[in-house]
Amino acid sequence: MLLFVLLAVLIVGIAFGISRCIGSQNDSSNATGRSNQSQSVNDKSTNADKASVLLTNTSMQRIPDDDGVFSFTLSQNASAPVLSDTHREAIEEAYDSITQFDASAGFLFIDLKTGSGIGCNVDEPIYAASAVKGLYACYLAEGQVDAGLAEWSEELSEDIAYSFMDENGEYLNDNVSEYSLESLVEDSVVRSENDAYRILRMHFDSDEYLDWLDNAGVDGSDWRFTDWWTNYSAREAAALWLHARNYVSGTSPSASKLKDWLGKTDVSMIRNVLMGAGESDCMLISKAGWNADMEEVRFNALGDAGIVSKDGKDYLIVVLSSFPGEDDTFYLAEDLIAALWSARTDLAS
Repeated sequence: MLLFVLLAVLIVGIAFGISRCIGSQNDSSNATGRSNQSQSVNDKSTNADKASVLLTNTSMQRIPDDDGVFSFTLSQNASAPVLSDTHREAIEEAYDSITQFDASAGFLFIDLKTGSGIGCNVDEPIYAASAVKGLYACYLAEGQVDAGLAEWSEELSEDIAYSFMDENGEYLNDNVSEYSLESLVEDSVVRSENDAYRILRMHFDSDEYLDWLDNAGVDGSDWRFTDWWTNYSAREAAALWLHARNYVSGTSPSASKLKDWLGKTDVSMIRNVLMGAGESDCMLISKAGWNADMEEVRFNALGDAGIVSKDGKDYLIVVLSSFPGEDDTFYLAEDLIAALWSARTDLAS
């Protein structure tokens, strides 16, 4: 009897060791140096037959990081999706194009229903430029107006921001000294008006903003988020956009205002991709960021982020890069967004 027990323990131990060795193969890289990996970041449950998606602003911390393109799942009891060769090659080609000339880039694309996604270089902070304006507007709607600390109709003076405003900008040269909170937020989001945003930051940066950032899933004490234009990673941007998506899905009048503004931004690379693909039935909220500065290259930015709703599913897209962002370089971000959007079929199961 003792011999039988020892043999059983030995067999189980060998099987477990083989299982561990097989599982570690996901860490290998192919000849091109790309990760080519699929990673499951799920919690085990007693219900092994049913996947449940764990999506909160902090669940973004469960996404792995890799310099190459990888797939993952945030769903319990499910395996990470496998990208088709065609989709992987298209994503890698678009990523290589946007990272030429020593530019950095990171992205996340997540099917928020299945919890499956695709990512690359998700932890490198990259200059956000105007993309941050949409998230700051969410703070103002939720953390100020909804909290009873401000009203959309209240008038705000531009005097407080004079020293930061554009000398030739319309705000300094329109002979108007006060603007409603509502008009400033709409201008900063829809038209990406820098001076409107500067006035808002001078009036509303406070402990309430730090608290809102903490609740939204990032470290409010980190200088990167309190800096007006923000350097953040794709992972951090995704956490903030998941929070914004959950907020605009609510019933607050402020939520409906914000959803409307984010749905009609003048510039959206994501919208350009959807329209080019004939996806007129999609709903979109987004805020792009772009800047080209040949002298201060650390302020170069080209990217977009937001939520696409189609056929009862929401998809979260974040694309960040330090490539100089101008009208004639938008196509680089759009090519990457298009490749990710085409790969959504790989995330469906």
